[in-house]
Amino acid sequence: MARKKKEVIEEVEDIIIDGDIIDAVTESMSEYSKYVLTSRAIPDVRDGFIPVRRRILYGMQKMNNTYSKPYSKSAKSVGYVMGSFHPHGDSSIYGALANMAKPWVYNVPLIDFQGNVGNQDGDREASSRYTEARLEKIVSNTMLDNLRKKGIVDMIPTYDGSDVEPTVLPVRFPSALVNGITGIAFGYATDIPSFNMKEVIEASKYLLLNKDKISDAEFLNIVKGPDFPTGGVISDIDKIKEVTLTGRGSIPNRGDYVLEKGTKTTKIIFNSIPYGVTKIKVVGDLKMVVQENEVAGLKSAEDESDYEGLRVVLEVDNNYDIKTILAYIFKNTSMEVNYNANMTFIHDGKPKVMGALDVIQVFNQFRINTKTYELKYDKERLEERLHLVEGFIKVVDIIDEVVKQIKLSKGKTDAAERLVKHFDFSERQADAIVSMQLHRLSRTDKKALQDEKKEINKKVREINKLLKSNKLLREDIVRELDEIKEEYGSVRTTKVLKRAENWEVDEADLIEDETVYVGVSKKGYIKRSSKRSFKSTEKVGVGNDDEHIFEAECSTKDILYVFTDNGKYYRLPVYAVDEYRWGENGKYLGSIGDMKTDEVVINTFIVEEKDAESTDKYILTVKDDGLGKRTTLKNHVVTRYNNSYDAITLKEGDKLVGAWLVEDKGYIGVESSDGKALQFPISEITPKGVKVAGMRTINLKDDARLVNAEFNLDDKKIPYKLGKRGQVGVKTRNKVK
Repeated sequence: MARKKKEVIEEVEDIIIDGDIIDAVTESMSEYSKYVLTSRAIPDVRDGFIPVRRRILYGMQKMNNTYSKPYSKSAKSVGYVMGSFHPHGDSSIYGALANMAKPWVYNVPLIDFQGNVGNQDGDREASSRYTEARLEKIVSNTMLDNLRKKGIVDMIPTYDGSDVEPTVLPVRFPSALVNGITGIAFGYATDIPSFNMKEVIEASKYLLLNKDKISDAEFLNIVKGPDFPTGGVISDIDKIKEVTLTGRGSIPNRGDYVLEKGTKTTKIIFNSIPYGVTKIKVVGDLKMVVQENEVAGLKSAEDESDYEGLRVVLEVDNNYDIKTILAYIFKNTSMEVNYNANMTFIHDGKPKVMGALDVIQVFNQFRINTKTYELKYDKERLEERLHLVEGFIKVVDIIDEVVKQIKLSKGKTDAAERLVKHFDFSERQADAIVSMQLHRLSRTDKKALQDEKKEINKKVREINKLLKSNKLLREDIVRELDEIKEEYGSVRTTKVLKRAENWEVDEADLIEDETVYVGVSKKGYIKRSSKRSFKSTEKVGVGNDDEHIFEAECSTKDILYVFTDNGKYYRLPVYAVDEYRWGENGKYLGSIGDMKTDEVVINTFIVEEKDAESTDKYILTVKDDGLGKRTTLKNHVVTRYNNSYDAITLKEGDKLVGAWLVEDKGYIGVESSDGKALQFPISEITPKGVKVAGMRTINLKDDARLVNAEFNLDDKKIPYKLGKRGQVGVKTRNKVK
């Protein structure tokens, strides 16, 4: 018993590795990450396939599950691939198989599917036991047919050593660009968009015929940019160029639409959606916009898609601008997304980001190599056949002597040896002759054999020409590419707009023009109420120790300006003011900006939408230090509503005592704490910028401050003496404490 224990300990000691565990883990993870990169997630640049998809196609070919044969159960194909080549989960294999059949995922589907393959709503394909599949014709005829020619690509043992599989498929066109793929591996990810088959073939031909020389402009004139299976529109030539040439970048991809105009409404009909977005997601987004009334004029959003194609219909009131509605849709729903390209391939065993031009150049060299192997293989087979044919021709003239020797032989082997010895046939010729049926040795076959010899010699000469001339070899590949393009190529589905689209619109354009009431209190509570609420409430809502200082009927498209004594102003579109019942207090400005508890509102006014950025209207402000200024409305335009802004520069201890919406006419009156007062035309205050401190309105003495300021179009309504800006003023009453 003790001896057995000792033996076990010795065996364990033999497999113990002495070293740093961090180094061991690092080395193991490095090997595993390399395996994931090259064997799971990132496609090979030569054929564009990750291993699972390559194994599915190869496995189905070996099963003879091709386009010319009846469909086979998908589960059968999945089981064969899993058992023979890909020892991973059947669900991942079946998912990859089904994806290769989906026309909204693949530009050129590679699997001919029968049964429920799913849909653009995101519904999955039916279980593999219910569906059937076989290879599409393009797979058998352009990707796998040459695998029978040994040596064309490297073959490696399968995971269990029971068979072999190709490291890459000998594809005859740049398939790495035709069907996009997404994958994630250790430290790397890939997002390869689809390109149009005809375009990439044309680019491949151009490079083959022009000694691999092409300018970026020439290339982009052929390959217009990504061509997504779902169609849609891509725009901005600079971004398209970046993605196409470098393999990285972001492209705006939106659904394409047509308009159907009616008497009262117009239908916006989308016949495509962005690539990678489910239709149910897009339609859900659109219905939410309608339900929440986010954009004025959009009446409904319906999915009218059927087996004939995608159709998403928006109904728009003709009284509203369609561009405005489309702008909101593209900006706020998944009807437009940015496709972020990251074209990472495995090239020479390592991950590398490559543009479309790089990929085609690699493919061309790969195709030249495989074509060369094909020709050499064909030449060897032809020469083998020629050797046999020459033997058959020779035997026809000496058939009696040959038959005599065969009769004298003791068997097939002896007969072959006699033919070699007596007639100088090679061993291969002799074996072929003794294996032939007697009727094949008749004189009637001699002419056919001589014709075959001529044809073989002709083919060998043609092959030799191709092998000796790089130019002729490239031209032959171009001829093949033309045939593939003609049979399998299709027109571009994604429209390309060279200019970037400008869908920017004023947010106010999205709001329905509605009459409402706005109220503001001295302590900074604001609210927007409907006409119904305003008219049904007898008393305005206001908090304790607060007073309502402003109310006005206005449009939701108008602008509300609120000024406080701390020199701050808020610029709020009326539609952005929270809605409350008129009897409620409203929302505190301190929750929007930085209003202090001791800060009070000194004035509020409404600016109509048409004057929002006017340079003919001004905001007149006056501080208690006697300085005032006039600034154009346009200078007060801001983009953020949830903040306060400086109306005028204040020193410590200063307060804003007045703010008004004015033009070039009218009068301002100011009164100081020492009882002096003055009024003068506002035209004497030159328009200045927002950050300017202002001009002197009245000449204050000692520590006097302004305590009151008034504006009016009529100087008679201001009870101060008319004078000039900057004068001392006239005594009106006793000194104010």
